[in-house]
Formats: sequence, structure tokens, C-alpha cells
Amino acid sequence: MNMIFDAIMPYVLVLGLLGLFSCFWMAEQTRRSLAAKGGEDGVINALSWPWRLMLRVAGRA
Repeated sequence: MNMIFDAIMPYVLVLGLLGLFSCFWMAEQTRRSLAAKGGEDGVINALSWPWRLMLRVAGRA
């Protein structure tokens, strides 16, 4: 059982990180699209939090 867990865990982590990144990317694309169309500021700000969080974690904000 432990050997199976050790074998699949790296793949689970990579897929999880890719899923998280895709959520951030989709939120940013939606925010940019709304901003380009003159969307409501409240909606745009609500969608930009994942991007700001990712920049803060990376030490760039």
C-alpha cells in the first residue's frame, strides 16, 4: 500500500498544482476580458484576488 502511495503522489501533486494554476489563469483572463469591455469594478476586483495572491506568494507584490 505504501509503495503505491509513494508511486502516485508526485503525479497527484503535479496535477493539483496544474489545477490550481489553471483556476488562477482563468480568473485573470476573465478579469482582463471584463476590464476590456468596461465591466463593473466590483466584479473585476473580485476576480483579481487569485492573481494578487499568487504575486504576493511569489514575492512580487
